[in-house]
Amino acid sequence: PDRPHEGPWEVCQSWHRCGGWGYYREEKFLDNATVLSRLARIRAAGGNYLLNIGPKPDGELPDAAYESLGQLAAWMASNGPAIKDTVAGPWPARCSLPVTRRRGVWYVHVLQNHTGPIVLHNVPEPAAVSLLRTHDQIACTHGDQTLPISLAGNKRR
Repeated sequence: PDRPHEGPWEVCQSWHRCGGWGYYREEKFLDNATVLSRLARIRAAGGNYLLNIGPKPDGELPDAAYESLGQLAAWMASNGPAIKDTVAGPWPARCSLPVTRRRGVWYVHVLQNHTGPIVLHNVPEPAAVSLLRTHDQIACTHGDQTLPISLAGNKRR
């Protein structure tokens, strides 16, 4: 999605690269950067993301699935507030990156492959800007309803 949708909606997708909903002998899954990018975009557009993993013939999940799920769980442990119980943000109208909102807090999702500037337009001056994962304060200069955010490369992960 590239914009918010009206009403409830959901994207149902297989984690397997072949796109099917059943078992595949080859354990080729979408990488977590792709999954997280899609999750951020879908939540920023107000949707739900249903990600399926087809079990092996014995009913167990493939080993690669457990590894990926562990990595996603670690990411959610520090970034979950930007995903859970959020609503669509003003994306793309006021920011070129996905934005989710919850209780007056805006979460800008700096996707792994994003290298350009981070700029929010038509926004009031925020009380604070911080990195959710570490709670580090980010120095910003708000002016003319525009908020450019500078985030060093080592903070973008």
